[in-house]
Amino acid sequence: MKVRGETPSAPGSPAGSTNRVPFPRIFPHLFFLFLTSPILSPEVSGVSVYLFAVVPLLDPGFLRYLRHARFRKRYIVAGVLLSGLSVPFGSLLFLTKIATILLVVSYLHYTWKFHSFLLYQYIALNVGIAAVQWSGAVFLGRNLLFPADVGNFLYGPYALAAGGTGIEGFLLESRFSGLSREPGFFSSLLIASLFVLSEDKRVRWRKALIGVHLLGIVLCLSKIALVFFLIFLPAWLVRGALNRVPPAVTAAVVLVVMVLATRYVYDLYGPGLLTETISHRTIGYAILKELNWMDFLFGVGYRNIVSRASEIPLIYQSIWFEKMPSAITEGSGLASIAVNAGILYLAFLLLLAQYLGIRSYELLLFLAFTINENPLASSSFVLVGIFYMLFVRDMGGGRNTSGPGKSVASWKTPG
Repeated sequence: MKVRGETPSAPGSPAGSTNRVPFPRIFPHLFFLFLTSPILSPEVSGVSVYLFAVVPLLDPGFLRYLRHARFRKRYIVAGVLLSGLSVPFGSLLFLTKIATILLVVSYLHYTWKFHSFLLYQYIALNVGIAAVQWSGAVFLGRNLLFPADVGNFLYGPYALAAGGTGIEGFLLESRFSGLSREPGFFSSLLIASLFVLSEDKRVRWRKALIGVHLLGIVLCLSKIALVFFLIFLPAWLVRGALNRVPPAVTAAVVLVVMVLATRYVYDLYGPGLLTETISHRTIGYAILKELNWMDFLFGVGYRNIVSRASEIPLIYQSIWFEKMPSAITEGSGLASIAVNAGILYLAFLLLLAQYLGIRSYELLLFLAFTINENPLASSSFVLVGIFYMLFVRDMGGGRNTSGPGKSVASWKTPG
């Protein structure tokens, strides 16, 4: 049921009250702080324990919302199918990641629906920290608030792996990452947030916030940002025609082009001559072409690529084989899903995207700024990107949260 007229009262608040998160706003603040500052989360036995995924489970307002909201049928069906197929095609750990995605994206929608969407404010905080990092490096010759230092101070040996801050950049002498793990991830988060901001019609000081985002992109400018904007500009020009193409077809074309382009580059230069960054972003597409038919259809298993090293030389030739063998293909975008879970699972995801009404233009942008990460990872920019794809049309309706699209759920105040 779609809400009409005035936006619904927040869960747990009296009928007719303003549409705000009912309990102390400490929970949305904590959520967006941890979401935009991953280095504030620990790592245990090589597994990132993102604290932003814990906050929704502690927010009583959100829990009441889940209990009383009436979700649209297609979102329920999609969630059940996605969770149910994650075990046979992946593993229990993979299912945990899917559950994290569903939880965090739901909480993003909840905070936006009830006017506690603080993404842009905490992005601005991180851009400010990146500016401090730049100032310290340029004027003082010191590492101020570098992510690795902050993580080590907070967690010691359990600090999240971080790197790349302060290394040589494109426009500036060095590039910086705020409290993100690395400049490339911060760049992707800024791009994802910028596109959400561009569609959010309720935002005040839009131009100032856009300026802050652009400043952040300059401070952390990476190859990912350059590749993204090279894709975005022509896609924006033909977005009307692009949206008439089924999203499954768009993604299939992207996958085929990437596989062919990667194989051409690997055959021309050899994997050993590629930089570490380019190799990590492309090796999944090269490996995909080398898989046997069973692995191609059903995947090698979640983070189990190292088990095929004896069959595919590219795997043990990768620099990541020694550093983190389970993550060899995890930085290869769409190929990460195909290698882990198989082309059939990827086809299912694409059909699910079409069922949920995701358009080709938004899907192409999402694939562009997740080119350096598994599109089903629990990284903050991936989660913001999924939120953008699902709810971009809801966000254009001003103060009416049901917007021109159809809201994921309506709220009925329990009486």
